[in-house]
Amino acid sequence: MAWLPGWLFLTAGLLLLALVLLTPAWLTHRELVWQRDLMRLQVRQLERQAERYADFRAALAAEEPVLLERLALMQLGLSPTAKTPLWMGADSPWIAPGDAAGGGGGAVDAWLAQPLPRVGVDVPAPRAIDSRLTRLTTGLPRTLLITAALACVLAGVWATPPRRR
Repeated sequence: MAWLPGWLFLTAGLLLLALVLLTPAWLTHRELVWQRDLMRLQVRQLERQAERYADFRAALAAEEPVLLERLALMQLGLSPTAKTPLWMGADSPWIAPGDAAGGGGGAVDAWLAQPLPRVGVDVPAPRAIDSRLTRLTTGLPRTLLITAALACVLAGVWATPPRRR
C-alpha cells in the first residue's frame, strides 16, 4: 500500500493535464463544425442561385415571350405595342424589388438573387459553453491548472517508492 499515494498523485496530475489540453481543442472543434455547417448551407444557396441563372439563360435562348416582354419593359423602358401596362404600386409582386413603378430599371440580379443565410436570422448563432470546466481550462486559470497538474505528476513520481530487487 505504500505505492498508493504516488499513483493517486500521478493519475490526478495526468487527468488534470489531459483536461487542460483537450478542452480548448474541443471548443475549437465545435466552432469549426458550426462554420462547416454554415458553409454547407451557403453552398446549397449558391447552387440554387446558379440553377436560377441557368434557367434564365435557357429561357433567353428559347426566346420565351413573357421574359422578353418583361425585359423590354423593365430594362429598356419599352411598352408593348398591342397592350396597355397596368402600373401597380412599388409593393406589387409583379415588380421586382428595386424597380421603379414607372418601369425603368431593376437589375436582372434582383430577380435571380438568392440571399445567403444570415447568422442569427436564418441560422442560429453558435452557442458558447459557459461551464466551470471551460472557465478553468481557458485564460489565466489554465496556466495555474497546468502548474498544479505538473506538480501532481512530480509528486506522484517522487512519492512512488523504488522497487526492491
